[in-house]
Amino acid sequence: MRVLVTGATGFIGGHTCTALRAAGHEVVAFARDVGAARRVLGNAVIEVVPGDITDERAVAAAVRDADAVVHAAAAVTTSRKRHAEIEATNVRGAEVVLTAAAARGLDPIVHVSSVAALFDPARPHLTTDDPVATPLGAYGRSKARAERVARDLQREGSPVVITYPAMVLGPFFGRRGGEGSGGVAATARAGVVPITPGGWSIVDVRDIGLLHTAVMVAGRGPRRYLATGTYCDMAALADLFAEATGRRFRRLPMSERAMFAWGSVSDLAQRVFGYDSSISREGFTYLTRAQRGDDLAARAELGIEFRPPLDSLRASLAGLVAGGELSPRHAGAALDA
Repeated sequence: MRVLVTGATGFIGGHTCTALRAAGHEVVAFARDVGAARRVLGNAVIEVVPGDITDERAVAAAVRDADAVVHAAAAVTTSRKRHAEIEATNVRGAEVVLTAAAARGLDPIVHVSSVAALFDPARPHLTTDDPVATPLGAYGRSKARAERVARDLQREGSPVVITYPAMVLGPFFGRRGGEGSGGVAATARAGVVPITPGGWSIVDVRDIGLLHTAVMVAGRGPRRYLATGTYCDMAALADLFAEATGRRFRRLPMSERAMFAWGSVSDLAQRVFGYDSSISREGFTYLTRAQRGDDLAARAELGIEFRPPLDSLRASLAGLVAGGELSPRHAGAALDA
């Protein structure tokens, strides 16, 4: 197939392009900066088409020659500083790209959503049948609104395939390591893991690329797949960091209330001083109230075997060091793996 990929130079988008190309598809990137995209993507694509995902004319022209699309463009952050960008990219971008692809008759139309679109701490487990959530934070709200666009098209019969990645880690794509790498870096530097309710559902970005390649078959209609990988509570996460780095990580018991207070202080500081941080009230809400997800369909129907979280964490740590965002001392034995 000739597959158009938005967000191709991003963490998930780049690995998706690589996996699609390895499977023999003709991969076309849709990007604002053609030169930069060509440098980053190299042989992972055959062509770069210029345009912005909120530009209806540019998107309509891009989908005209495509057989299928993977809409991976998204602003993945819980930083309060980037609310306007989150809204424009995640909501309007989904409206324009998915609607244009459906109007052109592309099949499949892959929408990369997020577990945040389904996040409801009142439910112990996530499933693809869950209703769209009503999150409190800007990122969650944007993904929920984009999710409604995708589901409306599914109800109309369009072959929209929705995927729901959780905490995505793994090898960097260029200099991109995903939003989760910020949490990895902060934890590695501190040498401390807060022991709170909740945890991380770690999934490898390479497996997300394989998932998007596995659904690249026309004629199967609307579908949804969770990609939650392995759930690690905070105690297990401390063990995972220790094993990955060969270092000792101190465990610091913290209440949910304390985590929320920390996140709220960070939100206020970002507003006052104008800096950007992944530490936020919204982010800590996802952390402390994290839900396990049922990704059996991805495993059983598509044959995806999610990598162990240790592999993904080591790869993230190595990427952080290579990008100058973490010292070799903090990554420890992860660099020898």
